[in-house]
Amino acid sequence: MPSVSELDVIVPGFFERLSGWSLKFASPPSFPIIERILSLSDRNKMEVSGYESTLWKLFYPHDSLLKELPVGTQLSGEESEQICCADPVHLRLDINQLTLIDKSQFPFDDAERIAFAELVNEYLADFGGRFFFDKNDRGFLALKKRRSVTTVPLTEVAGNSIDSKMPAGEQKTFWHQLMNELQMLLHSAPFNNARAERGEPAINALWLWGTGQAQRPMQSEYDEVYSNEAFAGELAQSVGTPVHPVPQKFDPSLIPDSGQHLLVLNDLLAHSQYDDYAGWQANMERLCVDWFSPLLDAVKHKQLSRVSLYTCNGACYVLKPGYQRRFWRRMKPLLSELT
Repeated sequence: MPSVSELDVIVPGFFERLSGWSLKFASPPSFPIIERILSLSDRNKMEVSGYESTLWKLFYPHDSLLKELPVGTQLSGEESEQICCADPVHLRLDINQLTLIDKSQFPFDDAERIAFAELVNEYLADFGGRFFFDKNDRGFLALKKRRSVTTVPLTEVAGNSIDSKMPAGEQKTFWHQLMNELQMLLHSAPFNNARAERGEPAINALWLWGTGQAQRPMQSEYDEVYSNEAFAGELAQSVGTPVHPVPQKFDPSLIPDSGQHLLVLNDLLAHSQYDDYAGWQANMERLCVDWFSPLLDAVKHKQLSRVSLYTCNGACYVLKPGYQRRFWRRMKPLLSELT
């Protein structure tokens, strides 16, 4: 009996650097299995792009499009204040810009977290704010007075200049001042002096994002989520959806014969963010062998009734049984999907 199980696959870091790499390297990247999947799929346009925004839309497809994601409120479980995600980061001064390095790229131990939170809270006390880490070591900043703003999620900034990605909107001045003053405060913090002596990057800023207010409680339509990525796992946990580690490769026996499931393959993300073409290419080749080729076969043999691939660039590729009949569709280079 054919399966009626549906699988959404989100792959952040898929396209973000592709056009730049094609100009930098003599041979543009080519992955026949990926090109075959994209050519045989129906291409749908999404209202959003970027990893966090795409993931939010998948969890809550019937919600109206939010200009500012209420991630702080959703993940912290608190609703009495304006709460946003506040990620400790390193801002690196390059020739003419500040580049954001997220904490996946440097060590940050428990003692430093305690000292970091104490220092930030001492500053925030003057205007009724507070900073805290949750059980997953995600940072949050809470303010008693709500100030509207539009922010950029962390994964869209990591590895890039912050110049064009700072908070925007009518009350952006408050947020810019807050972030700048925190940066000055952290610059000379004792724990950062100790880090400098060890040759480690200073944790010298907080990236603030996800300040929105939820319209109503989130109710995920997913039966299960497979993810090794923290944000997806925390979002699933916040709505009571079971979370499982991602297997090393696709195994149809792990997915029930019915229901809607989400798979997060974040292997490409850091390599894309930090312009590591060799690492991105190696991981893409592995994903083709361990995931994309088996998923194509699973749809062909009706072990899955649908696979939807979300590449976080505003596109969704939907593959269903019977795709073999589309033999007339010509495979196109990966770069053609960017036009």
